[in-house]
Amino acid sequence: FFIAILAYLVLMSAVSFVTSFVNAPELMLAAVYLCGVFVIVFGLLGFRYPEYINRVLKAVSGQKKRREALARLGPDALMDALVAHMERSQAFRNPDLTIDEVAGAIGASAQIVSELVNRKTGANFRAWINAWRVLAACERLARDADASILDIAFESGFNSKSSFNAAFQEIAGKTPRDFPK
Repeated sequence: FFIAILAYLVLMSAVSFVTSFVNAPELMLAAVYLCGVFVIVFGLLGFRYPEYINRVLKAVSGQKKRREALARLGPDALMDALVAHMERSQAFRNPDLTIDEVAGAIGASAQIVSELVNRKTGANFRAWINAWRVLAACERLARDADASILDIAFESGFNSKSSFNAAFQEIAGKTPRDFPK
């Protein structure tokens, strides 16, 4: 309720400031009426669906913050830092790796890392990590064709042979067994 009143006062101050230059009392009255209706509807929706209103407000403010952070940090430099971290730490080998861990390692938020990976690679974070894992598995298979597929899957960061086979087939275009051939 307090936020609704505060929003109404802010809107009214802005409308008063703008309409004072126009010198049109009927325009100011219409603007006051519309602002009041907006605040009442928003307030009623907030009481009826508080989780929805919170989600909308969080999404609106979060999108702007992510865009600003990406613009400030520079997407190319941030992606370079992300790739360097993956190469150096081999974090993708951790089967329980989360986007929060990767983001923390490069000093960014999970939302920024997610948006960055989506923008730069066209894939989501999980698919991008799986690509790193499949690349590591390909390198191992090329070195040691007789190694156990299950050992390579776990060593590369996959939790199961089936998820490894599915990701490998999707990314490499063939099964792990057929890869060395």
